[in-house]
Amino acid sequence: MGKSPSIEEKEKEDRKFREYMDKLAAESKAKEAEMLKEITALVAEHYTKSGWKYARFFGDRRSDYQNYAEWSLKSVTNIIHHIGRAITAGKFPSPDIPGSEDAKPETNKEVKDYLPSFIDDINLTLARVVALLDGFLTQFASTSSATQKSIFQDMPLSGGLHLFLAQNGSVYREKQFFTNSFIGSFQIVFEVYMSVEEARAISIQQILKTTQKEIEIINDLIIWIRTEQSKTLKELIKDPAAYKQTKKDFDDMLALEREDRDRLVKEYDKYKDVVDAVHRLVLIDGADPKLALDFDLSTIFDEWEARIATRHIREQLAA
Repeated sequence: MGKSPSIEEKEKEDRKFREYMDKLAAESKAKEAEMLKEITALVAEHYTKSGWKYARFFGDRRSDYQNYAEWSLKSVTNIIHHIGRAITAGKFPSPDIPGSEDAKPETNKEVKDYLPSFIDDINLTLARVVALLDGFLTQFASTSSATQKSIFQDMPLSGGLHLFLAQNGSVYREKQFFTNSFIGSFQIVFEVYMSVEEARAISIQQILKTTQKEIEIINDLIIWIRTEQSKTLKELIKDPAAYKQTKKDFDDMLALEREDRDRLVKEYDKYKDVVDAVHRLVLIDGADPKLALDFDLSTIFDEWEARIATRHIREQLAA
C-alpha cells in the first residue's frame, strides 16, 4: 500500500509532519504485530477444530496513509489482483506472492497440485476478497470525526487455500497539517494457509453458501451507509458546501459497494446456473448417479462450465 501524494509532498517540506508520520508508522507496526498474533490464534483454532493438517502458504502486513482529500481504495484492490494473477500463473515461491518464499517446498507442491480449482474460481475468489476489503474500508470514506475500528475475518478460497484477514482503520484530525481534513491510517494483515484435507472437504455448494452470506453482508452494509448518509446530511443541512461534498462521498461509497455486490452476484450466478443445470439435466432423480460422469457435458456447457459441472458431479457422488 503506501501514502497518498499530498502526504508524501508534506513529508518532504515539513519536519514536524515527518515526525508525526514517523509516530503513526511506529503505531502501525505495533498494531500489525498485534493483529498477526490474533490471526495466528484464529488459524490454530480453525484447523484444530476441523482436525485438518495445514501449512502457511503466504502472508503479509501492509499499512496505508491517506489524506481524505485523496481517498482511494485502488492500492488495496491492486494488491489483491496482483497476488491473484501471480498464483494463477504459478509464480511461487516469489516476491509476487509476499511471504511465499518462506513456505515449505511440500506446501508449494500441494498448492500447485490443487491449482486447477483455484484457476477456475479466480474471478469469484477475487470478487469475494475485494468485497471483503472494500466492505470494511469503505466505512471510513466519509468521516466527520476521529474514529478507530478493527475487524477479523476468514474465508475458504479454493483449492485448499484459506484466507485469514485482519483490518484496522484509524482516522486522525490534524488541522495543523491539513486544514479541515483528516488523515486515515489503515493496517491490513493477511495470511493464507493450505490444507489438502480442506481442499477435499470444501465443495462448490459450500462455496456458494458462503458467497450467498457475503452478498447479504454487502446488502446490509449498503443499507447502513444509506442510513448514515441520511443522518449525517440532516446535521449538515445549514452548510451547503459540506452537505454537497459529504453527499458525494456517501454516493461514491454506495456506488462502490453496489459495484462489488453486482460483480459478486454475477460470478455467483455463473456457478449457480451450472449447479442447477447439473441437477436438472444430469443428476436426475431415479437415474444411476454413476452414469453422470459418462454424460457428454460439452453438449450443454462451455469449457469452463463443463469443468465446474464435473467437479460438482464428483463432489455429489462422493457425498
